[in-house]
Amino acid sequence: MNVYRISTFAKPNFGKFRNFASLDCKECDDKFLAFDNFRGRPFPKKWRRIELHFSEPLWPRADFYTFGRGKFVCNERAKKAAWPAMKDAGEFLPVSIEGEKETHYIFNVTRSGPYIDPTKSIWECGADETANLDMRRLAAPAFNPDSFEKETVFKIPESSGAIYCLERTGGEKEFKALIEGHKLTGLEFELAWSKQSGPLPLKSPPAIKELVWITGDGKKYKAAKRK
Repeated sequence: MNVYRISTFAKPNFGKFRNFASLDCKECDDKFLAFDNFRGRPFPKKWRRIELHFSEPLWPRADFYTFGRGKFVCNERAKKAAWPAMKDAGEFLPVSIEGEKETHYIFNVTRSGPYIDPTKSIWECGADETANLDMRRLAAPAFNPDSFEKETVFKIPESSGAIYCLERTGGEKEFKALIEGHKLTGLEFELAWSKQSGPLPLKSPPAIKELVWITGDGKKYKAAKRK
């Protein structure tokens, strides 16, 4: 079993663009679409269809678009192709995109739970705060395989801005397999944890002495080689 972080900052395999086009909303919709409304639970307000627009209108289009932390936007093709893995993981909130005819959807991940092993996870804190559990911030989660049932795409309460997906042996209907099998564009998958490697941070440990990375049992973190 592997766990991947889902990133919406995929690089197109053509041209010199850094990423695909990203989406933004009107200033009047900022509060309605605030990050606090996308923390691994159903959208807390009555949904109203809104119009988004491309921040970089000349950049390439994709099947999935970045749209702030904790959520992403997909088109009808992506919704249909990835439906087996997404239908029980969250809700599709319909939106319009300026200049686009078809309906798009904000995918709000509502599947969230206690999937991590705090003792084996990596935490960041002040060098003089290692004994204070309340001051620790999650740097890289270690997942507990026994905590998963039918999860596909999910979040964790300790870091609700990140979206993860599972990859099981023989999982042809897993999210990652469906995205790659249908050649859908806009997403990248970064290995976050495996039984062999343990937690794999996105960044290096802090270089300043005031901050340290430790495991949940208070030991100093030592980076392992990726496999």
